[in-house]
Amino acid sequence: MGGSLTGIWKHLITDDTTYPLIESLLGSKEEALNYAFTFKKIDDEKRSTSREQALYILDPVPIYSISCLIADFSRGKRYEDSIVCFLPGLTHHNMKRLQGCKFLMESCRGRFDKIEFLSMLPIEENLFVTGNHNCIPGYYSFDKIGQDVAEYQLDKSVESMLSLCILTNEYPVVRYYNSAVSMKLAIEFQKKLDEYYRKNPDLSPVNNKTVFLVTDRSMDMFGPFCHTKYYRSGIFDLMGPEDGCCV
Repeated sequence: MGGSLTGIWKHLITDDTTYPLIESLLGSKEEALNYAFTFKKIDDEKRSTSREQALYILDPVPIYSISCLIADFSRGKRYEDSIVCFLPGLTHHNMKRLQGCKFLMESCRGRFDKIEFLSMLPIEENLFVTGNHNCIPGYYSFDKIGQDVAEYQLDKSVESMLSLCILTNEYPVVRYYNSAVSMKLAIEFQKKLDEYYRKNPDLSPVNNKTVFLVTDRSMDMFGPFCHTKYYRSGIFDLMGPEDGCCV
């Protein structure tokens, strides 16, 4: 990157996509302020007018985020020194727009950085989701919604699993439940994981004995935990005594 990601970066600037991601990863807005002097969205009217250093972490897909970034440097250097990081999705057209902004290119020394692995969303301390609400029909009804959608959902899930391992510095052993969906996800995930660490030999994962189990909804992971010991009471909950259920 163009500079070190330390406290010298006075302003951390995000957008509607990246603000909740960073807030969730760090735990709170207050925690983010341990790393930067301010933590604001790019269209926040209360952003500081200090012209020192800034770190932008933006989603390049919304045109609005690109336009706001260009507006920051349309009449001069909003910040003397800046690092601009984009999530995947920066198009050739938007790159040309950015490169045509003279003061922006001077501030970031003529380059943009890419954050490839920030595609999973922390919900709780040990709970992460992909944010893909259409993944179930994508996996199981691809004959109706198209093979392209199914492949897209698979890629997004693999990216999210990879993000989790990279952010936690893990290189796990991948195992999968014996189903077509689980096997396909696991094989692709293992390939991407091996490829990442092969390209980054300087990284030293803290643990390479963790088991990463890939499974799907056809495996009943929750039934045994519905009641303390047996399936029996769970079945009666569903069928009722009037059905004459015997277990």
